[in-house]
This record gives sequence, structure tokens and C-alpha cells, in this order.
Amino acid sequence: MERELPVNLRGDSTSHGVMKSNERTFLVARLASLLLLLLVLGCTTPLVHPLRVPSTPSNETLKGLVVEGSMSFQWGLGRTGSCDNFQGCVDGSKPTQLNPLQLSAGYSTLLGNTVGLMAGFYFPAWENLKDGTWYNTLGFWTYVTVQNDYFSVGIGPEIGGSGWALTAGAELQPRGNVEWATALGVYGRIFWPFSYDHREFDGKVRTWELGGRLRVGPVYLQYTYYTQAEGVMYWELWETATYAQGMHIISLGGSFSRDTMMGAFPP
Repeated sequence: MERELPVNLRGDSTSHGVMKSNERTFLVARLASLLLLLLVLGCTTPLVHPLRVPSTPSNETLKGLVVEGSMSFQWGLGRTGSCDNFQGCVDGSKPTQLNPLQLSAGYSTLLGNTVGLMAGFYFPAWENLKDGTWYNTLGFWTYVTVQNDYFSVGIGPEIGGSGWALTAGAELQPRGNVEWATALGVYGRIFWPFSYDHREFDGKVRTWELGGRLRVGPVYLQYTYYTQAEGVMYWELWETATYAQGMHIISLGGSFSRDTMMGAFPP
């Protein structure tokens, strides 16, 4: 299905007049663009903070810096397609992207061995907050848990320059606080923009995501289903672009702090 090209990709009559003579050069440039698009920094950032306050076999006082980082492979779902100066925007092709860095850093503490408090910043936040301006480079997250050695459940709001979100999750750790503990977690997140923009391409709209995480010690593998209520996300590179309503996201990452490192690598 052919769609009208977004304003920033429309050509004038002169460019269309020389289109055929430049077609080969353009196709090579388009191929290079699509390859570079695999390494776009700033696509959707899935959950990138722990689902429980990090703990150790020694059950010492748990507080301090917590850092989580990951890389993700993402591919489109729902309505997907691509745009260029020859065909406009055509539904069908599925964008595929590699986000090489997703990062968060914050502070965590456990009160009475039961109530966990965490807060920090994550990067990048542009796509999550539906606005690519500089003040949306970082998003601020908080998370409160009720937890013991085997199970945790938590909830917390997030906020950025153009919207806010609510995250809820749970994690089961069957063997308790042992070295290289194995845990299985699930989470959900809903985002609401402060003001709505119902454009077809890159509007400010509500989004939601669901995910699952398998963690072994500080290392985790995570799957996320991310989509938005209307319209499509839109990524432009040179004279081509791709778009998608949502993304399947596979992340490989690690959650590190003084306490998790002591638990994973005891002296």
C-alpha cells in the first residue's frame, strides 16, 4: 500500500526529472543507509533496570550504586514499511535494528530486608518519550519492591521531558540468594505523553510493552514486545527511511553493583 511521503523526504519536480539518471547511485546509497540503520543509537529502550534490589549470599546491608547495561536486536511488528524518493512510503518491509548501548545508573537500598527502593536515569530515552530533543536524552526511573530471598514484586513511575510511564514487574529466584542465582522475571510498562500529537509518522502517542527476563547472576537475556496505540515510529537516514508500529526486542545485558559483584565473584 503506497502512502504519501513525509515532508522531509519529498522531492521537487527538478529532482524527479533527473531521477532515472541517478537511480543506480541512489540505490547504492540506499543500501548503505539500510546497513547503517542496523547500528542506530536511539531506538526503543526496553526495561534497563533490575526487578529487585541486588542481594548477596551474605545478606549484608544492601545499598549503593546499581548500573545496568545492554545491547538489543530489534525488528518491526504491526504496520511496517519503508520510504524513499522514488516510491514514497510503502507498507511491507520490516525494519531491523541493532541498538549497541542501553544504559542506566542509579541508587538502590533495602529497608528491613523487605522493602527495596531504587531510582536512577536511563539512556537513550528519545524513542520512549516520543521526542528527539536534547532534554529527552535521559529518562528518570524509580522502582519500589517488596522482596525476600526468593521473590520480589515492584512498581514505579518514570518521567522525562515529554511524558511519563508506569512500570510493574515481578521476579522469582527459586534458589534464593546463592552464587550465580537464577531468576525469571516479567514486567509491563505503559507510557503517556504530556501532550498528544496524532500524526501518522512519529506522533506523540500512548505506548505499552510487555517483557520477560531470564537472569543468571548479573547477566540476563530479555524479550520485549513494544507497540504504540496509533501511527508508526519513523527512522530517517539520508534519503531513505523505515517505519514500524512496534518492535520485537531481544536484549543481552548485565546488572552490576558492589553487592551483585560480591555475590557473583566472592573472594
